[in-house]
Amino acid sequence: MKYLLQLAVLLCLAGCSPGPDAKGTKTNWLRLCPDTSAPLTGRNIGDATNRECETPGALICESFEDPLLAEYGVAMNGEGLLALQDCVVFEGKTALARHSVDDLGATVRMPLPVPYSSGSIHLRARIYISPDKALPAEVTLFALRPQSDFSDDQISIRFNGEGHYSLQVGKTEVASSEPGLVEQGSWVCLEAALDLSGLGQGSLSIDGKEVLRLMGAQLPDGVDGYNIATVFGGVSNPEGYFEMVVDDYVLATQPIGCE
Repeated sequence: MKYLLQLAVLLCLAGCSPGPDAKGTKTNWLRLCPDTSAPLTGRNIGDATNRECETPGALICESFEDPLLAEYGVAMNGEGLLALQDCVVFEGKTALARHSVDDLGATVRMPLPVPYSSGSIHLRARIYISPDKALPAEVTLFALRPQSDFSDDQISIRFNGEGHYSLQVGKTEVASSEPGLVEQGSWVCLEAALDLSGLGQGSLSIDGKEVLRLMGAQLPDGVDGYNIATVFGGVSNPEGYFEMVVDDYVLATQPIGCE
């Protein structure tokens, strides 16, 4: 069944009963959607071979329908879990949800068609953060990684417990928004732009409003190209557990927009 935006959120919040309280329970573990099947497992998490995309300049288009592409990889640490669920969906039949306990992460890794090392790169995604718990100390939303996959070379988008969005190069925060901008309990459209030509310029917008701008940051040296895009990552100090959903993800060489 296809869920419209408002209907999907309202149905789940009104009709989805809380999941089990025990940590690590792998049956009905997702509190946003307690009837979700078992978490995604294995490095190959689907058998789809392509995704149609009408966005000009698109590198990756992902609506997180079941099944996912066979070339994707999944990394889950302990009680950091991922699933395709149909309770909270922006559009289509399913969306990607994560559940994290303690400081454990869960990541989907999507390869770019070719390594990308210069020019502008743009990201658009819809995100939904559960209102059940306070925001964790820090959450990694999205990242670009080189073939080496070294954390010191990745470029990531994050938010923290005070509601700041930020851009981070390696382990260094290079730009941050004002506090109180991270919404919970509703879908928002996140857009990011980054110049990889060495100028270190970029921006981040929420629902069409720019919330931070990056000017002249030092990007990693010696990177031949970024060819891995990730959804989700580490979570620091959640209040018991943390859940969120991503849908309608596009990575492209030109602006995408939220319409």
